[in-house]
Amino acid sequence: AQYLDDYEPFVSCLQRGKIELEVAEALGAIMGHCHAGTHQQVIPREKSEEYKRMYQNKEHFDLWDEHFFPMALNRLRLTSAISEETENIAPFGKQHYLNCRSYIESLGPETIQILESSVRKVLDCYLNKKETLVHADLHANNVMVRRTGGNLRGGACDLSKARMIDFEKFAYGPPGLDVAQWLTNYVYFYHSASSSNTAKRMQQAILASWDS
Repeated sequence: AQYLDDYEPFVSCLQRGKIELEVAEALGAIMGHCHAGTHQQVIPREKSEEYKRMYQNKEHFDLWDEHFFPMALNRLRLTSAISEETENIAPFGKQHYLNCRSYIESLGPETIQILESSVRKVLDCYLNKKETLVHADLHANNVMVRRTGGNLRGGACDLSKARMIDFEKFAYGPPGLDVAQWLTNYVYFYHSASSSNTAKRMQQAILASWDS
């Protein structure tokens, strides 16, 4: 077992505007190792089928199908659904939701239709594309960041800079699920960035995760 005394939740870093590229690179590399090492194209077929049986996590996928995706579609159609009450079910704070609401309200009907179509495509992929082992819940409270150290040495990525926790929803699914959830943490806080420099660092972090 590993103790996380020197770690803090990633959401705390985002709220303070502390954006470290080493964290983005570490999480990107960790996801890459996991996805590449368990992907159905690189492991024996028997192993892939075993993973699908062992890590179905049907309850988790059903919850997203019946609740979270419909909720997302509803908020695109009716922005008043993004209310102050939302802050009671997530730790990010009212202002983040109000910023999201303002942004959606600034979009035209055609853009909203495109977004709705995209959400439905993501749902289809989410439910039906079973390719690799995924964490399946990489929001900012399920990633711990080391407070000290973590500099790149000799061009190597320091994987200990970040740690995933809470594997309750661990499943065999689409690798894009983890990637999208992780990068969404930056996107979600982007419009609340305290300065243009912080926003730029978030953009750089997204690219660093993707490239690693």
